[in-house]
Amino acid sequence: MRLIIFLLISVSPLVGCNQQPYFTQSRQDNGLVVFLTGIEGRTPVNNYFCKTLADSGVDHAIKIEDWTSRWGPLVSLHIEERNRKVAAEIASDIRNYQVNYPGKPVVVIGQSGGGGIATWVVELMEKDDPVDGLILLVPALSPDYDLTAALDRSDKGIVSIHSKMDFIILGLGTKVFGSMDRKHTKSAGMVGFELPSAESDATAAYSKLFQIKWDTKMIRTGYIGGHFTISAPKFVREFIVPMILADDWNQLFMDKLAESEAVAPDSTENSDPKLVVDPATEPESVIEAVPEPVPVIEPLQKVPQRQVIPPDAIIEPL
Repeated sequence: MRLIIFLLISVSPLVGCNQQPYFTQSRQDNGLVVFLTGIEGRTPVNNYFCKTLADSGVDHAIKIEDWTSRWGPLVSLHIEERNRKVAAEIASDIRNYQVNYPGKPVVVIGQSGGGGIATWVVELMEKDDPVDGLILLVPALSPDYDLTAALDRSDKGIVSIHSKMDFIILGLGTKVFGSMDRKHTKSAGMVGFELPSAESDATAAYSKLFQIKWDTKMIRTGYIGGHFTISAPKFVREFIVPMILADDWNQLFMDKLAESEAVAPDSTENSDPKLVVDPATEPESVIEAVPEPVPVIEPLQKVPQRQVIPPDAIIEPL
């Protein structure tokens, strides 16, 4: 029943309010997570995605970027020139943060169409001042998109999650309407990114690309392989949070994470969620051990939005 309610909210046209409750001064002192929505814009689902991050040990400032056009999802998908200008604005904001908070971690997350914007944002960062990591959730980019520039500007690399079950939106949908980089093909969010040949100069850069393929074992987290369920709270807690908190990314870390084995991000400060396999129960069960956070009342900080979104109540999954 909880999953059914979550799915209903996921496809709801309702939008959330335009506040940024996790983009506060105290959180900015710890780091920054920038989340770029899909072509549907800001919804209660991505509001709850960010709430799940905050409630699960991510003490960074978390900012939702609704980059979409007021003219609707399909227009947002098609106007690449305008989208790249918005990406440049977001990249400028991140560079300003890096100047004001030197040495603090910055992680960029892009979902679906936002995966394209997120990639373009990272491409525009300085090589000597890259972001810490780029996480692409079922990105609506073509499989042959060249990730070299983004990989060069992401210290830990790029994680891309894809699912063969996402054949409606990222299969048929992008074949008919096109991907963010304007190619009519199955998206990388369905089939994964293509790797360069062994002789290519890009081979070294692509060693920092970590692709996680949806597996039936992920169903227990609420991510059943479809386009919207990648935002399921348990999946976010068990997969995305450890990625954000990890000091480094490598293939062993990603393999264990995908297999739901014991994974503990290296961190010496703040909350540190760990995935621990409990041998006393069934082999694939996972217990999430998160230190109970101390309640902190943080003042809301209003942040200028690029799009005026009508205020509405946030509907959160039960």
